Amino acid sequence: MSKKLLFKVLVALCFVAVAVVWLLSALNMSWLIAIFAFALAALFIIYGFASKTVGVAKKLYIVFGGALAVAGVFALIGSFMDKENVARLVLPIIAIAVTVVVLLCILAVGGKK
Repeated sequence: MSKKLLFKVLVALCFVAVAVVWLLSALNMSWLIAIFAFALAALFIIYGFASKTVGVAKKLYIVFGGALAVAGVFALIGSFMDKENVARLVLPIIAIAVTVVVLLCILAVGGKK
């Protein structure tokens, strides 16, 4: 099975898993969003590292995976904390995520543009 097909199948399975859990209502909605975002983020980041595309496409996959990871962190924090404390944590989380994503992009393309 090719990497592209495997990636598409895994993304589709993530959507199916979220739909089934949502139907069963076993988890809180913010937990469900966080799990879904983390799973897709991991898939996109791994695909960015494993793909044999040009550097720009690799960086795009990794940046999109990083954005999904940030969305998952926000959903997870939103389920634990009240609204006043969440606002205080938003900018540090974004700063950490941006630096990690930039580092991953540099590692993925080997320092090339």
